[in-house]
Amino acid sequence: MIAENKFAMDELNTRGRADMNHIKKTEFSDDSDDRNIYLFGIIDIDTLTKCINRLIYLESIDSTREITIYINAFGDDFMNGFAIYDYIDSMHTNVKTICIGKAENSAAIVFLAGRERIMSKHSVIEITDNFKHNMALSVYKIDEIENIMERLDQLSNMISEVILDNSKLGMFEVCDMLNSNGAFFTQSDAEKAGIITAKLHNTERSKPHQRS
Repeated sequence: MIAENKFAMDELNTRGRADMNHIKKTEFSDDSDDRNIYLFGIIDIDTLTKCINRLIYLESIDSTREITIYINAFGDDFMNGFAIYDYIDSMHTNVKTICIGKAENSAAIVFLAGRERIMSKHSVIEITDNFKHNMALSVYKIDEIENIMERLDQLSNMISEVILDNSKLGMFEVCDMLNSNGAFFTQSDAEKAGIITAKLHNTERSKPHQRS
């Protein structure tokens, strides 16, 4: 039953990613002073380039005004996430990140770049260890496998470092998560772990009238 459920979840995730790939990506206008950036769908080299260009432009016109990045995205190429993370880390401008759906893998790295990190009630942050477990190592020679595993360990260390720098989690907890099934945080989990600095509060809605 567990195996069947896992297969079903993997199938749903695959379909979900395919659906997200069809979402029209936000265009980053070079001549607008809108301080909001929206990262939706996959974070690829095109999204990375536009996002960094947008950050450069917004800081150049006014470094004192905050920039907000809204995130509902994924991407298994962690280096795209690290590129955005490192640039944000070098900025004088305050950058706030808000997760409003899912921040997965490279998108989770971008989320952690925010000096203020906010999650909506039903959003999640996920870092899967796909970069290790999905490798078809059987097609490589022994010496090639050793080089690949060394690089993957280095990448895992980079991911761990970012989590440690932006949470209250300890080294043992982070390593244990990444070496097992990866890291998965709901809003409540992220608050306890010190990953978020605030929660995105929903506006009060009146409940529908219930018949007696």
